[in-house]
Amino acid sequence: MNQHDALAAFREETAPSPEAVARLVGGVAGARVDADALLRELPPGSTADVARLVSAVQRSGVEEHAWKPRPRWGVWGVAVAGTAIAAAVALWVSTRAADPIMHPDVGPAPVTLAIELSSPAAPREMEIADGIDVVVEGRGEVGGTPTAPELRWSQGTVGVSVEPGRGLALAVITREARVRVVGTAFEVHRDALGTAVSVSHGRVEVTCTSGGVSLLEPGESITCLPVTAASLLARAHALVDRGSDPEDVLATLQLGQRIAAPPVDAEIAVLRMRTLIESGARSRAFDEAEAWLATGRPERRPEVLAIAATLAYGAGGCAFAAPYLDELRGSGRVPPEVEACSGH
Repeated sequence: MNQHDALAAFREETAPSPEAVARLVGGVAGARVDADALLRELPPGSTADVARLVSAVQRSGVEEHAWKPRPRWGVWGVAVAGTAIAAAVALWVSTRAADPIMHPDVGPAPVTLAIELSSPAAPREMEIADGIDVVVEGRGEVGGTPTAPELRWSQGTVGVSVEPGRGLALAVITREARVRVVGTAFEVHRDALGTAVSVSHGRVEVTCTSGGVSLLEPGESITCLPVTAASLLARAHALVDRGSDPEDVLATLQLGQRIAAPPVDAEIAVLRMRTLIESGARSRAFDEAEAWLATGRPERRPEVLAIAATLAYGAGGCAFAAPYLDELRGSGRVPPEVEACSGH
């Protein structure tokens, strides 16, 4: 069987449906038929699908004119040929969907990256795309495309090196920041304190989720603060553990207080009182303890009563501490500092 007979047999096996004929009669009757336009009227054809089919047919040695619909066939002939081509396109797409589409007007289909990054114990070096190397010590994942990857970083440190002049657009994204770069080397570290970005060479743009955009030059760095009340509380605890200045802890807790809801607001309030005491602002701590107790809320109430009793005892002895001790005795949470008042 020659090529023309094979195509004729194929047309007979793929007779048009009435719906396809109706659409074609309304759309192409009396007009010169263009193969690409016809295929766009018959699912699932498209310009890209046609390009793939043309390429496949030409590689197999069949001349293009051997399968193109011809106006002299009339509407029925066009419908048959169009349906045949659409069916061939559908078959080719379903069996070769993983191949890139190569056509001068279309180009290769984009590839989506899906890479899990995890190396919590020791630094690990790897290439996430051509021209982009990373050293990871933590957790994250890579999406996007090879020329515009998105590295979503969860925890730890990732060092990034992007080869300049390659048209690569990399973004590193955390909850607190978005880092955009084209050709440079930088490091992103995320922990309870937030997301810290430092630049080795080149220049990066850092957009903090909390607000503000910064352009960093070599040797410069920035830390984007957490954006939720719970994460700001975690940052404050981390600052305390590091022995940071109490004013830095209080500033972080103040940010958290503005957006906190129960029960996180109670945790923030208690840590603020303890930090104020640590900084020597005992009077402010006592005022905040009394204000919290006045709300009548049960969250962390015994602990706040103990703080108020201790501060009151320091200011005026057992007489001052008595109002708080009465309630504390029932909870069994009398602080050691005021145990001497137990008989009062």
